[in-house]
Amino acid sequence: MKKVDFHIHTNLSDGAYSPEEVIMLALKNGCREIAITDHDYITDYHDLASANDITIVPGIEFNTAVKGMHLLGYNITDIELINHEMDLLKLKNEIIVKKVIDMMQRADYDVSLNKVIAYLESINQRQRILDKRQLVKYLIYMGYAEDTLKAYKTLIGKQQPFYIPNYKMSPEAIIKLVTEAKGITVLAHPGSLNKPMDELTTIVSELKDNGLKGMEIINGKMNPKAYYETIAEKLKLLKTVGSDFHNLEKDNIGIEINDNLYKSMTKRLIKK
Repeated sequence: MKKVDFHIHTNLSDGAYSPEEVIMLALKNGCREIAITDHDYITDYHDLASANDITIVPGIEFNTAVKGMHLLGYNITDIELINHEMDLLKLKNEIIVKKVIDMMQRADYDVSLNKVIAYLESINQRQRILDKRQLVKYLIYMGYAEDTLKAYKTLIGKQQPFYIPNYKMSPEAIIKLVTEAKGITVLAHPGSLNKPMDELTTIVSELKDNGLKGMEIINGKMNPKAYYETIAEKLKLLKTVGSDFHNLEKDNIGIEINDNLYKSMTKRLIKK
């Protein structure tokens, strides 16, 4: 059995730990081949990987305009292209975040743009462009929500008093972008789509027609189902696995897999 993890988040998006801390946790768990897949952001970890004798596949996770559908991008050559397009999208959504803050402030919540930024800087998690995940960190800090899920379910999510929808790309546009950047696209946690096998097969088949190359068959955030692997095999898609790690309270890094799955995955994901 081998232990790998190709779906990990750091504090560069909504994870709790820095890339350096994530690497230490992975090594501690005997996991020497990982992918860091932060939301809407990708970077080259070659130097960090070399310094710690670990393989890091550069990755990214995209939200899509389809409810419950996320896509993973791997082995992207043109990182600059991806980050440029993501920045354009983030700037549009930063305007949305500022509107949400204004709404909450008018409703007597102790929140302002300056206070959110000051808090994020105090915990060293300030990003260049503000997003809802960063706002949620502040809301949890202030005691307005117990965790991320509660923040969305009671405050800023759909049908809640401070909800304004984000701009999102279609799955087809994301697959096209990743392909243009010379990467491969994988469907993340298909269980989030909450579809039976026949419907999910149709959805994944249509994505494949648009250039999808793989499908996550094991994800730490979804209940395991044998038919995920069946669908991937039927459609001749790359099978991937990942913990979807965010923090040690709920997750752990590393998924044990058999040698055959290990070989097929690493052959496509790890550049020699």
